[in-house]
Amino acid sequence: MMQLKKLWLGLALMVGVFASGGASATVVCQGCTIASGFPASFLGNFNPSTSDQASFTHTAIGPGSFSDWWIINIVPAGLGTLNAIFAPSFGVSGFEVDLFSIGSASCAPLSGSPPTSASGCSPFAPPGGAPLASDVGGFALNIGLLPLSGFYAFHIIGTSIANGASNLYSGNVTTLAGPPFLVPEPTPLALLGVGLLALGLALRRRA
Repeated sequence: MMQLKKLWLGLALMVGVFASGGASATVVCQGCTIASGFPASFLGNFNPSTSDQASFTHTAIGPGSFSDWWIINIVPAGLGTLNAIFAPSFGVSGFEVDLFSIGSASCAPLSGSPPTSASGCSPFAPPGGAPLASDVGGFALNIGLLPLSGFYAFHIIGTSIANGASNLYSGNVTTLAGPPFLVPEPTPLALLGVGLLALGLALRRRA
């Protein structure tokens, strides 16, 4: 029950952020897959003044532990939120996300309009010290709105305990400059639909 509440809270935050985006909301990366063979995956540069957002995924996660680093760049300063969902909901243990502020990153530029694959970052050394924010959940993770500026790395870890052929997680990064709240455009609503679809799949598996 706590996981469902957390999931709905994350989706509610997404609705608020999407609703604030208005006509200028931009998709930085759409359903972007992890950059295989690199120590970290770059999701792009986010401009909170245009409510930039991205969705990301890691599919076909095999049995055992996984550890993924994703990097984002927020320019200019604004607000940001992050969520992720693992499916099937019973297929993971120790699911966790930690968000770190980093000084810079060496990442290849994204390609495509919008991009559908994250680019690789190398070299990359995992940051030390305590994370800026964290969340640990059964199958749903959420980091609420935070003031962000510059480069950040978020670390998603867990242990896959079900059939690796169908195990995956997906999530969203959304940014926001602030009010006023406007009517959402079709693009952010489509991204929200991805989150709701993942929720439906997770609940069906749980049932």
